[in-house]
Amino acid sequence: MDIALTGGWMAKYIKINHIETLFSAIVIRNAEEMIRRNREREAELFKSYNPLTGENAPGKRKRIYLDDFINSSVFLPIEMFSTGFIYKLDLAGSIEEFCWQTYGEYNEDLRNTVIQEFLRYWAKYDFYFYCYAYARIKNKEGGEDVPFLLRPAQVKLAETFERMRRAGKPIRVILLKARQWGGSTCTQIYMSWIQIMHVKSWNSIIVGHQGDSAAEVKDMYVKLITQLPEFLFYEEGVEFDGSLPKIKGGGTSNISLIPSRNCKIKTATAMNPEGARGGDSAKAHCTEVAFWPQTEKMDPQKQVKSSCSGILYKPYTMIVYESTPNGQNFYKDEWDRANGTDDHGERLSAFEPLFVAWWEIEEYRLDPEDMLEWACTLIERRNDKSGNWDYMYWLWTIGATLQGIYWYRQKMKEYADIQDMQQEYPSDPVEAFKYSGQLVFDIYKVEQLRRFCREPV
Repeated sequence: MDIALTGGWMAKYIKINHIETLFSAIVIRNAEEMIRRNREREAELFKSYNPLTGENAPGKRKRIYLDDFINSSVFLPIEMFSTGFIYKLDLAGSIEEFCWQTYGEYNEDLRNTVIQEFLRYWAKYDFYFYCYAYARIKNKEGGEDVPFLLRPAQVKLAETFERMRRAGKPIRVILLKARQWGGSTCTQIYMSWIQIMHVKSWNSIIVGHQGDSAAEVKDMYVKLITQLPEFLFYEEGVEFDGSLPKIKGGGTSNISLIPSRNCKIKTATAMNPEGARGGDSAKAHCTEVAFWPQTEKMDPQKQVKSSCSGILYKPYTMIVYESTPNGQNFYKDEWDRANGTDDHGERLSAFEPLFVAWWEIEEYRLDPEDMLEWACTLIERRNDKSGNWDYMYWLWTIGATLQGIYWYRQKMKEYADIQDMQQEYPSDPVEAFKYSGQLVFDIYKVEQLRRFCREPV
């Protein structure tokens, strides 16, 4: 018998025998089932996709075969096939055949024109392709900028936007941020996609709690616009105007213009109510709203009204409030309203609430040395409050993976108190607000009682 095979079998036997001495048979069986479910959970939470072929990409898709394209098989958003161009291209089966059927000739220039038009349609209808093919973001590891491949948490946000857009509804989202996972980046690039690819003369405003925060978001926006290829700015049949810059100043330091799309991007700060007036904006991105000043002269509710009240309630308009939590304030009130319903079950707010927990972010995972032993330990100690093992098991019940919980267990050793860990890495919206600001009562109990609250008689 092969020594290596013998050694591997013996190691496995010793490992199983070791587990059986530590845990009962029923705990081991439950742990094995937990590991099976964990594989499914991992695959669902962190599934990958190819933005250049559309394979496994979000949204409903249909395959198109183009024999002479760089990728002969591409999965495109289903709504693309409602356009005459894509419908004919799909029937033709190749770019050359499309040229013969449509124009009665075929040459290299015509081929390039058709490919460019195909890419323009693709970028218009597929946000994930637009991001990876044309948007560049800062590389966290240093070096050159990298294509924007949406990570799972960003996909969750983008699909919230897309669900509203596809349904022909105004886009209204209140985003509760737990950590720096690129929510602002995704929001701003999505807003650019609407302005560049969908609607002309669609102005936007970015309002931050401080000038620096709004300027930082705008700088990212300007960088994106500068990098986009010129043909994306023009609709089918419209010749490029090479004399127009992609983006230019708008007369004041806080306004930029995109001449080919006849739209502007304005930045403002909540510290300056007059400067934050939205005017004729169709989209507003309000950042770190929980930190907007609340004084006798400054009221976040009035600031939001100033920035957003002019935005019509119609398709392709967009308002996003995003923030990390900061205790009880206007933002928390809006979050509660977005999660509330009246006595008849009708939602109280036009905004859809969205929270991304730490365990939905793929960096926060770590493989345990022995997965079976780790799963057995979680089950065995699920009711043990000492060492917060009951909390570890609770994380499993709300959707965290075994790798995520193991990472959390190791990371929390850096903190003297688990509450400090929960503040930095909240697992649910209640926990996010629980350790922000100054609170007197247990917020979980407050949330339980909130549903019984009624307007005063």
